[in-house]
Amino acid sequence: MKQKFLLKVRVIALFLGISLFAISCQDNATQTDVNSKSDASQYQGILTNENDEPIEGAIIFAEDNGQILCTDTTMTDGSFILINLPKDKSNVTLQGSHFKFQNFKIKIQDLINAKDFVKFLKIKMHYRDSCCGKLIFYVKDSTSGEAVSGANVKVSYGNIPIEIKKTDDHGRVAFENMCQGEYSLLIAKDGYKVIKDAFQLGQCDTLEKTYNFTRSDSVQCCASLKVIVRDNETKQAIENAEVRLNGKENRFSEMKRTNADGITYFENICEGKYWIRVSREHYKVVEEDMTFEDCESKVIEIHMNKIIENTDTCCNNKASIILKNENGELINGATVKLWQGNHNIRTKISENGTVLFGELCTGKYGVSVSREGYKPMEWDFTVTCEQSLEFSKTLIKNQIDTCETAIMKIKVRDSKEEPIVGAKVVISAPDGQTFDGYTGQDGYFVKEHLKAPVRYTITITKDGYQSMTFSWTLEHCDTYTKAIILQQ
Repeated sequence: MKQKFLLKVRVIALFLGISLFAISCQDNATQTDVNSKSDASQYQGILTNENDEPIEGAIIFAEDNGQILCTDTTMTDGSFILINLPKDKSNVTLQGSHFKFQNFKIKIQDLINAKDFVKFLKIKMHYRDSCCGKLIFYVKDSTSGEAVSGANVKVSYGNIPIEIKKTDDHGRVAFENMCQGEYSLLIAKDGYKVIKDAFQLGQCDTLEKTYNFTRSDSVQCCASLKVIVRDNETKQAIENAEVRLNGKENRFSEMKRTNADGITYFENICEGKYWIRVSREHYKVVEEDMTFEDCESKVIEIHMNKIIENTDTCCNNKASIILKNENGELINGATVKLWQGNHNIRTKISENGTVLFGELCTGKYGVSVSREGYKPMEWDFTVTCEQSLEFSKTLIKNQIDTCETAIMKIKVRDSKEEPIVGAKVVISAPDGQTFDGYTGQDGYFVKEHLKAPVRYTITITKDGYQSMTFSWTLEHCDTYTKAIILQQ
């Protein structure tokens, strides 16, 4: 019996030993798998609030012993990307800030080792318990010393605009419930030079400041654009990409290149319609249309696709395009796009009425030409080898659709979406003619028999509310409706 008992004990001990060894191996495998996740030099992340809602406009940066490795700003879906990270991440911390949330600082290794980490680093930011700061600004005419009403005042936290307000009849504007941090300020109005300032606001501080506007005959343009360019497949930033912004309704044309973070900025943009073109060697060109409102700040992210290398050895063809009007005069400033299939591979602006596309490989191409005031034009052509083609095209002017039957409908509401009765609306035309009236019981003001195409200036005032002035172009003989909110 004793021998049988000892045998049972040995069997149980052996079984326990094998089980413990298996568990140990599993633990070691898990640990190895976690460590392998730390070897990457690039990570993507998602930033949310306590309700799992994405946070846009937060500034994220990775730091190693005081040296900033990379920075990014979260997009509308809360996503961000970290690049150029070292293999040894034991001292790398991830920090973030946003004007509505508490700052955070966390070791990136803790995020990588988290149980829910599969593909994205997941971070939550908590709302600040109390944002009790206050900003009060007064805007005056530098010559007369009188208050300037209707000036646009834009406050930004870093590069992220928080709010845009207009000064009241006393030239005053106030921003409440402001959090601690660094802010920038922009003040603009037609007829005055733009004012820019930056300041630090402490916890529950009240900053009160007066600015003097200097008059200027030029129209002030205060919109801005931040462009982030990434590789569509790897999501890595694309450095030295050429970003060109052109106005459709004005002569604005500016080209900039992205920095190491794939970012570039455009400032002093006027209100109106634009198109943006992004190009980089070995990538397909990206083009988009966009519209800017007065003092608006946009942030866009462009994803570029790589071009599959062409093995064609005959890529020395040329295509010259000459553009004239019906009187035989050369047309400058026309947008000429070269297409291959459905891809726009190059875009040029005509100079001295001419555009030249060189280094064309064998194949079929399409051309589209557009110019304000002229009908668009398209055609195809094919090149074989060592060809120099020349196309002379005549653009036909558009017939301007003018009328006096356009209708303008303006609905004036308060911040609670309730209609405002008795608000005064003044419509001014470029020729000096003005029309005025008051909103009815439903908050509507309607003006018929307006001319088009005409750009009007509209001013809305009401006792107890901040006045508002804006521009509105009626392009066709149609009915136009706009909802306006006045702040108390």
